[in-house]
Amino acid sequence: MKMLILFVLAITTLLTVTIRLHAQGTAFNYQGKLNSGASPATGSYDLTFTLFPTNSGGTQAAGTFTNSATAVSSGLFSVMLDFGPGVFNGGSYWLQIGVRTNGNGSFTTLTPRQPIMPVPYAIYSANAGNAITATIAGSANSVAAANITGTVPLAQLPAAVLTNNQSGVALSGAFAGNGGGLTNLSAALLTSIGNTNGGGYNFFLGSAGNSTTTGSQNTANGYNALTNNTSGSFNTANGAWALWGNGSGSGNTANGASALWGNTSGNNNTANGAGALELGSVGSDNTADGALALHWNAAGSNNIALGYQAGFRIEGSSNIDIGNFGNPSDNNVIRIGSGQTQAFIAGQIVGDGSGLTNLNASQLTSVGNNNGGSNNFFVGSAGNSTTSGSYNTANGFKALQNNTTGGNNTANGYNALGANTTGYGNTANGIQALANNTTGGNNTANGNAALYSNTNGSANTANGLWALRNNTSGNDNTANGVLALYFNSTAWGNTADGAQALFWNTTGSSNIALGYQAGIYIQGSSNIDIGNMGVGTDNNIIRIGSSQSQTFLVGSLALNGTTIIDVNGNWVGSPTGLVGPPGPAGPQGLTGATGATGATGATGPPGPAGPQGLTGATGVTGATGPQGPAGPAVGYTVTCVNANNGGGGSGGNGTCSCSSHSISVSSSYDSCTITDSAGHSCTAYGAEDSNRHLYYGSCCICAY
Repeated sequence: MKMLILFVLAITTLLTVTIRLHAQGTAFNYQGKLNSGASPATGSYDLTFTLFPTNSGGTQAAGTFTNSATAVSSGLFSVMLDFGPGVFNGGSYWLQIGVRTNGNGSFTTLTPRQPIMPVPYAIYSANAGNAITATIAGSANSVAAANITGTVPLAQLPAAVLTNNQSGVALSGAFAGNGGGLTNLSAALLTSIGNTNGGGYNFFLGSAGNSTTTGSQNTANGYNALTNNTSGSFNTANGAWALWGNGSGSGNTANGASALWGNTSGNNNTANGAGALELGSVGSDNTADGALALHWNAAGSNNIALGYQAGFRIEGSSNIDIGNFGNPSDNNVIRIGSGQTQAFIAGQIVGDGSGLTNLNASQLTSVGNNNGGSNNFFVGSAGNSTTSGSYNTANGFKALQNNTTGGNNTANGYNALGANTTGYGNTANGIQALANNTTGGNNTANGNAALYSNTNGSANTANGLWALRNNTSGNDNTANGVLALYFNSTAWGNTADGAQALFWNTTGSSNIALGYQAGIYIQGSSNIDIGNMGVGTDNNIIRIGSSQSQTFLVGSLALNGTTIIDVNGNWVGSPTGLVGPPGPAGPQGLTGATGATGATGATGPPGPAGPQGLTGATGVTGATGPQGPAGPAVGYTVTCVNANNGGGGSGGNGTCSCSSHSISVSSSYDSCTITDSAGHSCTAYGAEDSNRHLYYGSCCICAY
């Protein structure tokens, strides 16, 4: 049901008379007009009335109460409303009205809310009728405070009246009384507390300071700050317990809780940060910036610490610690940083640099020498400053320390080229590389103890741990790999590429070995071993591969200058070149009696022609003739494992095994020997470690 409502407020015209005769109530008459659709409503309706301080939304101010079965005639109705005392206090209100047909369904809220017009506020004005000096409200010039009820709006008060929580108030004149409840005071407007013992110009806040101090121009701000000061002057303490213990110390500045807490007589200290110089007592002229900086320093002076816990452990004097804890025993020490990876310092650094580490060698200048040498560069204790040699570079303890006239040498590492005197053109990189070289030249050793024993050998190259370690006077050797040419001593012209290549070679020369343990057993000369361990008795032997199943070669193949396989892979050599000679014919057997005809056997080779005899039965097959000479080589494999642990070439025998069951096997401390039934034999050697301990097995194939 859509309703349009027009409200008209009315108060009885007998208001003035009622006020004169008796107290006015809080009820008032409310009249309105209710339409149903476009026509005035007629009938019985239920109406609700609620009071709000706004025309929409907001919080209900009074009501709700219901007028049931309200008579409406030609749209007009009249009701009495009573929201109780103290509601109409001068503010604006609106009525929200709900309507429904008598007892039927829910209420429909009508919009908009209707404003309360000025007439009902006569209820509020009626309270003035109780004023003692007024007969009617209109004639009241004053009202006794006892007769005022409710809240007086701030807008009704004079501008000169001061109220609670009023902002922007400016007061003038002097104030007397207890100011303990005042807050947000400006320290700039406060004056120092007085003291009774002669000091002046002190400024103490709260419980800070000592009012009986004789010291002057002290400032203290914080709980118990400078509370024990007796005669100290020119001190500043900001923070709880700052300079708490100071008695006679002067010129101190402490900013932070417990800063310079324990100072008693120290002067001119500056501590910024909680706990900075906290335990300092008599030290002077210290500067600590950062929480707990110079925390433990008690008596040290002239220290500087910057950063959290900088100089935390310092107990000495004249130290500078920036981002570093420092050490208790430090005196006159500068420490900058603790875990950083780089430091950039502009300008020139002047002073003793003997303690510097990890320096960039390219930025260092050569040490001087006084015997004619020039262009030498020695780092630390390396080199010989009295050498007459030139263009030498040494870096490492004892490196090139005995050099006298040798030139163009480079030694990097402990004792590298340590014994060199006149050798030239040598390069040694690694601990004890070329350590015993004296006169040898143009050697290159890279690796721990590479060419260690070399004395006068020249033009050798060793790359790898202990490569050419035992070489003394051999020349023109090249060893690349751990333990390559390890036992070589005087041999020359060997090339070993691979760990332990030519390991056992001592005097054999002009050998080539390529691969791990290539030529490890070689003792002879002019051998080439590629991927093969070689045999100790080899001389002028080429061995390629050891366990491969195929070999692919490009081009033709020739043996001793004669082509046996052409470029197309066709055999062009002698068809019998690889066939051994035939064995001798066996003896003729006796003619036996003719036996029964047997099955035809396989056709055998023709025997030698015998004398013509009588035709008889076929004799039995003769016995097999003796074995012919050896055909193509037959291989055996022997393994030598973990022969001994004694070292130095002594100890128990090795344990050997072999792939054939028809040969004998014997063993010694570092090798195994196999022998077949024909008396052929070969030996397999176990490889040693640096202490000549056999540490793994070795294999060989013996071919006859």
